Amino acid sequence: MEPDSHKIRMSQEQQTRQEEAALQKSSGLEFQTADEVIRYDAAQTPPPQRIERRVRDSVNREEAERLPWWRRWFGG
Repeated sequence: MEPDSHKIRMSQEQQTRQEEAALQKSSGLEFQTADEVIRYDAAQTPPPQRIERRVRDSVNREEAERLPWWRRWFGG
């Protein structure tokens, strides 16, 4: 590995750490696990309408397919 590429990589890592620290200080939030971060982000970010519609349609289709066993066997 060349010394210049090592310096660039170290500089990028340091910049990333500084950005993360600044974001954490500005938001005042601390998370213990990655799951907490994901849950927080999911609550703040709505899904795209297209995906939301596809999920809703899929759930509705599954609910419609849930028929009692006797209706599946005998029709109705």
